[in-house]
Order: sequence, then structure tokens, then C-alpha cells
Amino acid sequence: MTVFVLEILLLDISNLLSHENVVKDRVASLSSRILRDGFIKKAIAVDKSSFVVLDGHHRVEAARKIGLRRIPAIVLDYSSERVIVTPYNIRKEDVIRAALEGKRFPPKTTRHMISLEGHLFHISRIEPDVRLDIKALR
Repeated sequence: MTVFVLEILLLDISNLLSHENVVKDRVASLSSRILRDGFIKKAIAVDKSSFVVLDGHHRVEAARKIGLRRIPAIVLDYSSERVIVTPYNIRKEDVIRAALEGKRFPPKTTRHMISLEGHLFHISRIEPDVRLDIKALR
């Protein structure tokens, strides 16, 4: 059995690169909820070498909108065969290029999956709940 060893890091939001645009209404709603609750509930997923956001674009934009400087993240090796991008007509290289060149895909274009024991799971399944107070992220 292969196990992912995940480390939760607090990453500087200004270093993160998005490969997808976001839905503004969703960002506004999420921003309001984070401010109301006073904490970030879940870590995002980021590629360890490029700092491209793999999952959590709306959380990142909501955090930016409310003035947070850092966000909790798990950092993955995007080159791993266990990390898969769908739809299959989009390659990992396309995702990285979109982020680096600022030519983002439309919202929710890609889905990142993790292969564990022969099964595919959405990457959000390995993003831990963190419940971090936003005061610690300013």
C-alpha cells in the first residue's frame, strides 16, 4: 500500500500561480463565509516546484480578497504518475504553461485526481481540514 505523506505548509499567496479563472460570485460568497467563520477550513493543493495551484483556486482568490497573506497548502510532486489531470486532452504541461503565461483556463476546466491502490480520487480527498484562524494568516 502506498501512502502519501503530506506536510501542511503556510504559503505566501503572492507566490501562487493559478491555471484557471474563478467564478466571481463564488469568490464573494466564500470570502464572506471565511470572514463570518473567522477561519480557513481546508488546505489547498499546490505543485511543489512551480507553486501552481492544483485545487483551491476559489479559496486562494477569497483569501486574497479579504487581505490574507498566507494560506494553508499541501505541496505535491506534480510530475508523479499518481497525480492525474482530467480531462485527458489536457496535459500537466498545459496546466503549468497556462499558469506561467497567465493564459488561464475557464473555471472548473481541470480536475486533478490521485491514484491510490488502483482507484482514482479527486485531489480534495487528500486535502486536510485545517480550521486555521484567519488572524494567523494576515
